[in-house]
Amino acid sequence: MAARPRPHSTRVSARVRRARAAAGSAVVAAAAAIALPLALPAAADVVDAPVVHAANDAAIALSPLGRYATGVFDESAAEIVAYHARSQRLFSVNAHAAEVTVLDVSDAAAPAALFALQTTGVVAADGSVVREGAVANSVAVRADGLAVVAVESHVKTDDGWLVFFDAAGDGTALGAVRVGALPDMVTITPDGRSAVVANEGEPADDFSVDPEGSVSVVALPKKVSAPGPDAVRTADFHAFEGDALPDGVRVFGPDVPAPDGSLAYRVSRNLEPEYVTVSKDSRTAYATLQEANAVAVVDIASATVTDMWPLGAKDHALPGNGIDPSDRDGGVDIRQVPVKGLYMPDAVAAYSSRGATYLVTANEGDAREWGGYEEPVRVKDLGDDGVPPL
Repeated sequence: MAARPRPHSTRVSARVRRARAAAGSAVVAAAAAIALPLALPAAADVVDAPVVHAANDAAIALSPLGRYATGVFDESAAEIVAYHARSQRLFSVNAHAAEVTVLDVSDAAAPAALFALQTTGVVAADGSVVREGAVANSVAVRADGLAVVAVESHVKTDDGWLVFFDAAGDGTALGAVRVGALPDMVTITPDGRSAVVANEGEPADDFSVDPEGSVSVVALPKKVSAPGPDAVRTADFHAFEGDALPDGVRVFGPDVPAPDGSLAYRVSRNLEPEYVTVSKDSRTAYATLQEANAVAVVDIASATVTDMWPLGAKDHALPGNGIDPSDRDGGVDIRQVPVKGLYMPDAVAAYSSRGATYLVTANEGDAREWGGYEEPVRVKDLGDDGVPPL
């Protein structure tokens, strides 16, 4: 039984994707090779003035060894990376071009582009085709070289795909399978038997359509090949509708009808799985539900959501929990303030120690802003223009 997660308060810069804010650094548009300092002497100018924050008693330190720049800034041209040891290749998601850049990092000091894994035009096992305008969101690679790319549809509210490649090959796609709407992040279980993908199910930009969020579990072949359509099972949130929703899980915003006009499964449409990690024994997946400020627990064997954990709030009035409460004072002023904040995690990783599973979360925070609906509001506007007072 996995331990209930204890939320961490580490904040990380937002992943550059769609409407989210982009980090203003050249490193964002680069795939960097990282190693322990003892591996190779690091050149001081590999990354200009890297931002470093480490504990005084940190057991290890990381230094940049090499860098590859796409030449594209602020357009999600280098996001998620995965490494394949046998081929000494690094795979970097280029959402801007709907492809994955393949880098030769046999010389870590000088990563070199080989080619790109093209996802558009690939025919899936159900006969659907990845069309122009589709977006590559995530990549994972199994030890034997089976590479999996999560691709959202050119219409983001439609179902997306997992596209498969040979990490040591020439970039030819092995095939694809259909998963849920907006597959945002994919991972492979430690035993290599399954791919697990978080189908975020974001609404249309005008909030006219809001697909259900879900988590798909795909049984992987033993060899480097693409699975068939029967390998896909999808865990939904139907069991948590209405009064079955745990207290503290946030469900809010416009109630968008399903394509058939039905208002059923409101909770399922509202929840948006963001990121997924898997326990060491490959039995349980954990998916962050960022806007809902919660984590979903998925049984991999049955592809079922078995639990949902609300994460609660952090008291910023307590020592050690200070924040910089203003973005208009022109400086950094971290201090204790009498407010509470939500964790709202993006990335999550699982590790085991002494028989217990722990989750480490990057608590990015987020806000829902689609169409005419805007969740954020400034304190001075509380009580005005229909906004409730404190």
